[in-house]
Amino acid sequence: MVLPSDTDNLNDSDGELIYAPAAIQPHGILLVLKSPELKILQVSNNIFEDIGIYPEELLGKFLQEFVETEEIEAIEKALFEDCHQSNGIRLSFKSQNRQSFFQGTPASI
Repeated sequence: MVLPSDTDNLNDSDGELIYAPAAIQPHGILLVLKSPELKILQVSNNIFEDIGIYPEELLGKFLQEFVETEEIEAIEKALFEDCHQSNGIRLSFKSQNRQSFFQGTPASI
């Protein structure tokens, strides 16, 4: 499933942490992963602009195919411990001749 985002409406709250899936920061992306294997189930539709990979190319794949092993380990640790105590996780997506960096906040439901 590809989730919509609104990249045209930046405001003063853009630096706030957002935990609601329907509220994606305009400069951010959303990935919904199946735990424990970190299979990509949903992505926001702005993902191509941010990492250079079309949403359809990510769906059904495993996050390990796109980020470093250390980042996967940090995500797993945050999800299996108290994820609300996490200071964030740095992710770097590599695609073609491009590398994109994000500061992520894991949340389990």
